[in-house]
Amino acid sequence: MRVKIAYSVDEENVLAEAANLIGLLTPDVKKILDLFNEVQTELRGAEESPANLHKAVSLIGNFRTALLNVDTRLDECTQIIMEWNAYLAKTPEAAELASESPESPNG
Repeated sequence: MRVKIAYSVDEENVLAEAANLIGLLTPDVKKILDLFNEVQTELRGAEESPANLHKAVSLIGNFRTALLNVDTRLDECTQIIMEWNAYLAKTPEAAELASESPESPNG
């Protein structure tokens, strides 16, 4: 079961924190790459051992779960970025802060 959490960061750290959240995906991305290769290898089988279909289906399930974890986190980061952008559009002080911030695409 997934649960949402909330926490606060200083304004100048919003984009850096979004980047940190994406960085936390490293184990899932590695798992995706490993499963991507492993499921193909299993389905191809070998001369001495044919494909284990039950294992292949299990690997695909694990692959899909890892993809969902990555997609969910990327969606959450997109929401953070879009809300930050909306905040900047409404607040001249925040827009000025973002233009001075090293994390800003404009800075």
